[in-house]
Amino acid sequence: MERALDGIGPPSKTPADNHPSPWYHIPQYFLKPRENTLVLMEEMGGDPLQISVNTMSVTRVYSSVNELSTPSLLSRRKHPAVRLRCQQGKHITDIEFASYGNPVEDCRSSSRSCLGSCHAETTEFVVKDVKP
Repeated sequence: MERALDGIGPPSKTPADNHPSPWYHIPQYFLKPRENTLVLMEEMGGDPLQISVNTMSVTRVYSSVNELSTPSLLSRRKHPAVRLRCQQGKHITDIEFASYGNPVEDCRSSSRSCLGSCHAETTEFVVKDVKP
């Protein structure tokens, strides 16, 4: 449910009432820590009292990398890797699951952890033991 800042994109449904409603995604890097001003311009009418601002909290991150993945252009390292980093003042509280091999199901749509084709019981412990 993400639309570009210029409003291009299909209308999405609001979770509460399932009515068509335009949603706009404002990337976090556009925001300052304090005193942000949001200006909305409605060209087609509407009721400004019906506008709401919602925030989002990421609670689960999925990532997949293998030896053939392209390394990040932002990294000096030559090998592909998954790097998790939080914004200042935030931290990762838990790693729920880690596995090796190709996923045997679509992990992003699963409410539970999914195994890789080369899963080893010690994988999760190795990943959790890594300290920044």
